[in-house]
Amino acid sequence: MPTVLITGANRGLGLEFARQYARDGWRVLATCRNPANAQVLAQLGKGVSTYQLDVTDRTSIERLAAELAGEALDVMIANAGVMTAPREAPPESVAEAAWLEAFRVNTVAPLMCARAFVKQVAASRERKLVAMSSWIGSIGSNNIGAHYVYRASKAALNAVWRSFAVDHPEVIAVALSPGALRTDMTRYDAGRWEQLPEPPESISRLRAIVARLTQADSGSFIHFNGERLPW
Repeated sequence: MPTVLITGANRGLGLEFARQYARDGWRVLATCRNPANAQVLAQLGKGVSTYQLDVTDRTSIERLAAELAGEALDVMIANAGVMTAPREAPPESVAEAAWLEAFRVNTVAPLMCARAFVKQVAASRERKLVAMSSWIGSIGSNNIGAHYVYRASKAALNAVWRSFAVDHPEVIAVALSPGALRTDMTRYDAGRWEQLPEPPESISRLRAIVARLTQADSGSFIHFNGERLPW
């Protein structure tokens, strides 16, 4: 039975990843900051185990890595992310704390999780490390401006994930873009939020991409439709 570890699995994209992998017979190790409040995860079945993890706390990451030291993790999905400033916010109006929190969660935390769990991933059959990025983090695709904080933190994530892929040829490390979906994170876009698609279809397509990844894909940035995105 293959095993997937998912960060930020109690809502949004992480929860949908957990639901679909569990449905397909995978062993799901679902993490969140407060498992006691993750009632939906608890209802996904016996194949889902919930673990406490604060991705911004290195002690928390190291504790879970030690707890799972004997596990072979076929896929690790660094999914936990935040949007700390509105799309339209000019950079001078964003508090320093909002900038720092975005980079802590969206950039540094995925890298620290990758560092902590890379041995368990390398010991598996699939050997796949996935970072949930965003097309907004593509500098080459940016023709609409704005989104300074979120865009910068995801562009930085792409940079560190690419370096991690180069430095760790024993695993397949890719950054994926799910597209704009109807989740709590996209509520800022009230004008079109109701028209955005729900996560299931995009997550299904992302899972299909993950399933067919090979070593040649390591270091890539891939949209949910299979398109290779420019950095």
